[in-house]
Amino acid sequence: MSGPNRKATPYDFPTTHDDIRDALISASEYVIARSGVHRATVSRIARRAGVSVGAIYGLYENKDSLVSDCLDVLFPPQSIQDAKDWARVFTAENQRDMVTEILTTYMSPSFRQWRQFRLECLIAARHSTEIAQQLGTYAAQARAMILASASRAPQNATIRPDTGMSARASVIGLSVLEIVDPTIQLLDWRWVPVR
Repeated sequence: MSGPNRKATPYDFPTTHDDIRDALISASEYVIARSGVHRATVSRIARRAGVSVGAIYGLYENKDSLVSDCLDVLFPPQSIQDAKDWARVFTAENQRDMVTEILTTYMSPSFRQWRQFRLECLIAARHSTEIAQQLGTYAAQARAMILASASRAPQNATIRPDTGMSARASVIGLSVLEIVDPTIQLLDWRWVPVR
């Protein structure tokens, strides 16, 4: 027997509605995901985008301004989507299934480059005040959305007879197992010791 076949929502690359800028943002994401922010060069980004280095400097003052624009284009839409997805967990009837759906999408192949790009930006933020400030702004906006959703969660959740726990107190982290091992259909939560 195998678990339910979960379909992941593919990564939706945001657009600026400017073909050159979109190509540069896409190329920057690609190069940064593979080499990191500090090792990404303007020439590699230009080559990947299929434009001249001069085209980059026609739009951006320097590499830092290109990276900043790349963060401004890529992070807010994904941060908002992440916050919306996680906010649904608070009011979902089955939180475990909701978390499994979120993680299935996030761990899907179409999100691989985004995950690596995000990681490289977080690493760069340790050494770059500007990147850290940008990422901090996006994180604060996402946190505010999630906290607002948490306030709409039911205050008193009934104990579910099949798990012995309330929906809000269930151990949703084990939903990762359904992604790693699709043969798992249901976990018997009652044997998990609760202290």
